[in-house]
Amino acid sequence: MIRGALGDRYKETLTNFRFRGKEPGRLENFSDAVFALAITLLLISTSPPTNFDQIKIFIFDLIPFTLCITLIILIWNEHFVFFYRYGLRNGAVIALNTLFLIIVLFYVYPLKFLTRLILIPISYLIDHDGLKNALMGSIKHEDMADLMIIYGLGAASVFLVLVGMYRYALKQADELELTVVENLIPE
Repeated sequence: MIRGALGDRYKETLTNFRFRGKEPGRLENFSDAVFALAITLLLISTSPPTNFDQIKIFIFDLIPFTLCITLIILIWNEHFVFFYRYGLRNGAVIALNTLFLIIVLFYVYPLKFLTRLILIPISYLIDHDGLKNALMGSIKHEDMADLMIIYGLGAASVFLVLVGMYRYALKQADELELTVVENLIPE
């Protein structure tokens, strides 16, 4: 349902591109399930509150949760666009897609951790000691560089694998009967 609506909207924006993956296959359906699992992991990684101070922290966690879901949906959309454009479902694409999904699942926890840390300044505006203590005690100052390396490698890897998928699709230009315009990959 969502795929169909997105596909129709996407088709309207690119009139000179022939879309080959109109019907999702098992690979795309499996990938969608992994993306759903990634979002679920974001939610279940938060323990249920047992007192009012923890409820305040839980409510504050809505902000990083929303940011994380937004980023995951943006990554999901790039994945959707690739399969909608090319509809490839062979061994090479399965291997690249598997690597892509592994990275996405790995990326979830560092992403949530980092988004919570980014919001530390907001905790000072709220002026709630429990919230500040919960956030500030989560990482030592000297570990921030390592966190950024982990996050950066995860984010870069997601898009490097997508680049690999697009490069593979372009190598299949004859088989896919790509036009000159389709070879340019618009956007």
